[in-house]
Amino acid sequence: MLYDMNDNENLPSNLFDTWVFETSIDRTIWIPYLQAIEKNGSLWLTRFQGGELDIDLAITDTVMIYGYSGDLPVAFLLDASKTNTTVIIHSRYNESPLIFEPLLRVGKIDVLQEQILFRTNERKRAVIAKECVLARLRQMNWLIDVPASHIKNIKIANGVNEVRQYEAQYSKIYWERYFSCLGYPDYSRRGKNPISDALNACSLFLVGPILRWIYLHRLSPSHGYLHVQTTYNALVYDLMEPVRH
Repeated sequence: MLYDMNDNENLPSNLFDTWVFETSIDRTIWIPYLQAIEKNGSLWLTRFQGGELDIDLAITDTVMIYGYSGDLPVAFLLDASKTNTTVIIHSRYNESPLIFEPLLRVGKIDVLQEQILFRTNERKRAVIAKECVLARLRQMNWLIDVPASHIKNIKIANGVNEVRQYEAQYSKIYWERYFSCLGYPDYSRRGKNPISDALNACSLFLVGPILRWIYLHRLSPSHGYLHVQTTYNALVYDLMEPVRH
């Protein structure tokens, strides 16, 4: 659905919300390319590339400002502190975001802690890894058939390593079929060739939006479930798994 950003009367009220907590009225807002922000009664009138929005910090959990061209008043940050609202500033030119986080977030769920705890629990980590791989295999159905028995084997697999083995098995079959259909049976996904270069470029393009989503939700990009090393943005590639085909 496309919206006219200048038609404020017909814009849905939750257009800029990324989620609304089921247990509270708090919401998270993403602001692209901030131009100006100023006090408007009890609200903050925020102008950005494409429109404007009144932000009520009292019912806002997090504000993420992506890109920047205007000024951010200190008074806005102080108001955010009073309402326990997190403010995140991120740009594609800076890999690490700037995060203004209230010292005490009373009543808020520490999602970063939950992420780490889930990751250290082998059973829960395997459940999440299985969902990533199953989502990817479902997307491969247009080219290869994955038997129901193998789907069942993934669901009952003992641990992440076994899940990764099934993923590698069907990825190999998929890419062999993929390159053969394109008329390049000698190409491989990890090989140096124009098609792989184009696919790698597409994956690199997706890293930015997914990384911003991770930062916005105050998660660690380095702590994945299917991809276990913490020396790179493992969680990014977990979330990218369903479309890496």
